[in-house]
Amino acid sequence: MENQLHVKMAVAHSYFRRCVMESSAFAGLLPGQPKVLEYLATHPGCTPKDIRLAWNSDKATLSGIINRMERDGLLTVSVSADDRRRKTLSITEKGQQIYNTLQSMLDMLNITAVKDISDEEMAVFLSVLERIQLNIKDFHPSVNEIIEQEILKNE
Repeated sequence: MENQLHVKMAVAHSYFRRCVMESSAFAGLLPGQPKVLEYLATHPGCTPKDIRLAWNSDKATLSGIINRMERDGLLTVSVSADDRRRKTLSITEKGQQIYNTLQSMLDMLNITAVKDISDEEMAVFLSVLERIQLNIKDFHPSVNEIIEQEILKNE
């Protein structure tokens, strides 16, 4: 089990997530908020949909995160000039200051994560990881389908 891909990826994700949340604790950020700040800082005027697609986030969850961040003064929500049904998001000065501090910590995390890994190894790893993401992007069988398949296999 320990050498299965899903286990290795889940453990790596858990380590990164824990480090990100510990690094963002100084600002009182909640889960999901650091990635929204990062996206806003690098994509000004984006929409909630842009963030959802970039981070593969759930619409309802992201909506709650955005509402809390707006309430806390980390971002502003505006009606798009092009389409009044569309909302655009911008990072506030407070949000930018938190992002700058957080980004410095995340840069150190990234440096630590890839120590003793050559540029060539990293390039291969990122290429393989991208292919894995593309391979599983549309693979979302429901739990019931999987159980049915296992039951049919064992009959």
